[in-house]
Amino acid sequence: MVSSELGLRDTNGILRQPSVRPERTSAGLGWDRHYLSVQREHAYRGSFEAAGTHLNRPGESGDSCP
Repeated sequence: MVSSELGLRDTNGILRQPSVRPERTSAGLGWDRHYLSVQREHAYRGSFEAAGTHLNRPGESGDSCP
């Protein structure tokens, strides 16, 4: 089964904050299980829900603890 690349929409929203400036991301690399970024952030206070991609799907094993 081929999955699509993870992108900014698959994150919890921190990178969409006006004070966050991504310098590099994994966008365009075709990765379907990881999205990486390097960014500069100013101090802020916020509450963010977990992104759906942060949790394993039923029946899918992951590399992290349950």
